[in-house]
Amino acid sequence: EKNHGSFDFVFVDADKDNYLNYHERLLKLVKLGGLIGYDNTLWNGSVVLPDDAPMRKYIR
Repeated sequence: EKNHGSFDFVFVDADKDNYLNYHERLLKLVKLGGLIGYDNTLWNGSVVLPDDAPMRKYIR
């Protein structure tokens, strides 16, 4: 496949709903030992909040 294993590092700043799709595709494009970084993955720590926490539904 074209570009397979071509990248050492990739940074993703895209629509959050498709991060899993991007990740699956990038696993093929990034070299073994390479890095994939994602913007806003921790949402200021709110990813560890319970699902019923106030404001949680607005940051998904």
